[in-house]
Amino acid sequence: MGTSQTYDNDIAKHNASLEFDARLTPKIAQSEIYLRNIVDFCMQLVTGSPAWIMNEPYLSKEIEKIHKRTRRDKSAQDNIDHAQSVDLKAYNSYLLSNLTLGSVIVTIKQNHLQNLIFDFRKHRLDFRDFCSLNKRVDLKLPNYHKVNIVLDLFSNLRNACFHWENLAKTRVKDGIAYPRISVRILSGEMGLHSKRIVNLAYEKIEYFLEFLLQNLGQKTQ
Repeated sequence: MGTSQTYDNDIAKHNASLEFDARLTPKIAQSEIYLRNIVDFCMQLVTGSPAWIMNEPYLSKEIEKIHKRTRRDKSAQDNIDHAQSVDLKAYNSYLLSNLTLGSVIVTIKQNHLQNLIFDFRKHRLDFRDFCSLNKRVDLKLPNYHKVNIVLDLFSNLRNACFHWENLAKTRVKDGIAYPRISVRILSGEMGLHSKRIVNLAYEKIEYFLEFLLQNLGQKTQ
């Protein structure tokens, strides 16, 4: 079992953590907006419909949650009911803006959009750039799996940051301090029993977000 290292009851460290999370927020938000819009564009092409969200069964529970929140505001509910009956494109846009990041990523994986979102076959991706503890695994993985890892790292980072968690927190095991943000690789390409971890080091978080913005931004131009 590893042990966790966090603020050590130091209020200055706590405040520094909050300031760091706040500094990341605009880049995380912009990355999420880019990703959401790219997925919408891809899904409209794949399905041939500007109102694809309501036709995806795996999003039905998410849509129910969105409608439940909307019912708290009668005026908003009336507008959405009107859009749903006469303007499906506007209704789809409303649903899109309210989907969670997790649902957006599920959409990518369910519809095999990974290679349309990122193409790491043309642009170098070395997970060691995200943390010195990472091993060179990118040559053994297909592009779609690399994309899944990047998306899962982003999702973990986004959720931790927006819950104001201490991103500098580490877990010490066998004398090695592992970062707060990480994802596990379970892939046949790495061997059936592979349980390799891809980490995102605290000092590389801003680099990672710039990497995301650069790659996603190119898709929106």
